[in-house]
Amino acid sequence: MALDLLAFGLVVLFALIGSVLASRLGQSPIVGVLFVGALVGPAALNLVQYSEVINSFADIGAVLLLFTIGIGLNLRRVLRFGLRALMVGAFKIIFIILVTYQTGLLFGLQETDAMLLSVTLSITSTAIFASMVRNMSTKDTHAVDLLMAVLILEDIFGIIVLTVLTSYSSLASAVNLKPDIILPIAQGFVVLAVSYVIIRRAMKPIVRELVKHNNELLIICSLALCALMSALSDTIGLQASIGAFLAGTIVSSLDEFKGIENNLLPFISVFSLFFFFTIGMQVNLSIIYTAFGLLLLATILNVFLKFFTVTASTFFLGFDSKEAIFSGVAMLSVGEFSLLISKAAAPYTSIDLLGLISVTVLVSTALSTAGTRNIESIESIIHALLPKRLRVTFTRVSIYLNQVVAAFEPKGLFFSAFLTVWSSVAFDLAMLVMINGGIYLLVVYLIVPYPVSILPWIETKTIAEFAGLLFSLPFLLSLFRGVKHLLDALTESFLMAEGRHDALDMRIYNNLKMFVFFILIAFGWPLAVVYFKLPRFFNWLGVLPIFMCILHLWGMSRAIHYIFERQRDL
Repeated sequence: MALDLLAFGLVVLFALIGSVLASRLGQSPIVGVLFVGALVGPAALNLVQYSEVINSFADIGAVLLLFTIGIGLNLRRVLRFGLRALMVGAFKIIFIILVTYQTGLLFGLQETDAMLLSVTLSITSTAIFASMVRNMSTKDTHAVDLLMAVLILEDIFGIIVLTVLTSYSSLASAVNLKPDIILPIAQGFVVLAVSYVIIRRAMKPIVRELVKHNNELLIICSLALCALMSALSDTIGLQASIGAFLAGTIVSSLDEFKGIENNLLPFISVFSLFFFFTIGMQVNLSIIYTAFGLLLLATILNVFLKFFTVTASTFFLGFDSKEAIFSGVAMLSVGEFSLLISKAAAPYTSIDLLGLISVTVLVSTALSTAGTRNIESIESIIHALLPKRLRVTFTRVSIYLNQVVAAFEPKGLFFSAFLTVWSSVAFDLAMLVMINGGIYLLVVYLIVPYPVSILPWIETKTIAEFAGLLFSLPFLLSLFRGVKHLLDALTESFLMAEGRHDALDMRIYNNLKMFVFFILIAFGWPLAVVYFKLPRFFNWLGVLPIFMCILHLWGMSRAIHYIFERQRDL
């Protein structure tokens, strides 16, 4: 017992030293705790060794860390920037995974190692980003709000990856996403989702009663909720931290809890430090020279790919150059989810992924902190490297894409059209399902087992199917009108951004050109997936060029229709 208490005290002391040193250097406390953990751990000075008590506190710290992230989940912020945040996050994650995976294979990594490295580098640290911008003058800007929405979506992506890794002993099976692999995860999430709804409803009257007394009871209630959801998640075969994350979202969604968040966070931070400290203890600093090439590759990929994807996507979605560069620099850090994924992936990788990512956390955070203090210098360097004509072209593309995206946001053209027809389209689909489902049940359970001849020259089954088609016809026509209205609004959204008064022949030419371009991509994408040895789920990205083909084909048909109408009027 005395030795356990001594180990506990040493961890707290060294974590405090690391936090103070990092703060003095203008870095996140997480960086200092990781570094000191590696320095005093078994692989270096060996001043602190693993014990059951330390590991237990570290596990609790990991759970509470996800609980904290859940508390910070602001659904209003996500809904406010929903489409733009989704576009920035999706482009960032997909592009980084593709490029890092291929680069890893090119440098001799195994497929599993390359995929795990690409996934861990694609996620930015929410905790480090929040810590970095907390005391900055830009913390209330439009850019920070959008980036926080992006980070929330990335956290959800991290939860999904963590679930897949910790639910199966075969990584290859998880990557292939076979039905027998997906089904247990889906069942677990369904159980957890139902439990989430029930517990959230049950918590409301309990919290209303507790709030009449004092905040201490609310704190105890929130921690009990975290423990309950974590235990439930672990029981159904999912990661305990997923339940903690959902418990945090429940706390965040109930107004009665708003007053206790500031009281909870310092308590949770202490346990979170144990998690980061034990992660640091597992790092062998000799990786800096034993795997220097791989470490340098990971650092370069992380810095350049994150900076490029975030800066480009935010600029093309309407940010000015300074805001876009700030966004790219601020999102460089690798953090908590990357560490959790690296730790969970240890049995599947042949490289020291945890050590590699831990060192990358230190380097990326230092670069991000230094970069945010020198945005003007970085902006001037980029402007000097890009020719003026290219900058003008990028600005025009930015204006166009910003107008297109605005059409899909509230009060936009497509959004308004969708609100107009969605109820009608949903009703038509429901009626079609009911009619054809009823006909199917009638044929399978009545007509086939008990054949009755109505007309001798026509089978009863054929009559039933024809009746189903006849009853479906009005709803099919209504559905077609609704879909046509949506497609018209969709193509008009792109045409308005280009300029509505373009000549019809130019519209036809431009749509035909883009149709050929996207059809080539659609046919070439499956070949690219096979050639570059990408996991099979990347085949689903081929849906995007197919959708764009349909869009431009529809735009071309509308332009031709307008030409015929003009000739008829003449």
